Amino acid sequence: MSRLQSIISAIVTYVIAVVAPSAEIYANQGAQAGITAFVSGTIAFGWAVWKNHNFTEAANEAQAHLEEEKKARRDNKALEEELMNEDWGDEEDDIQSEE
Repeated sequence: MSRLQSIISAIVTYVIAVVAPSAEIYANQGAQAGITAFVSGTIAFGWAVWKNHNFTEAANEAQAHLEEEKKARRDNKALEEELMNEDWGDEEDDIQSEE
């Protein structure tokens, strides 16, 4: 996910997860409850989004490196499975043919 996509995703999710419920609480339970919900929701959401999105260039580079490592591991595992399933012939046939 690019930096711009991360920012757009965070904004949309913020509106859905924090702003809308805070407005509902504000309307039903009063200003103090609505503001408290908005502030606490904003802090919690901000921390969670910062930890789970790649906003910095270093984070994007680290994510790209991680994806390369995962691809290499998948390729190695597929190669190992292919070698394990390959028919190597019957060892007894080789021994008998040498005699």
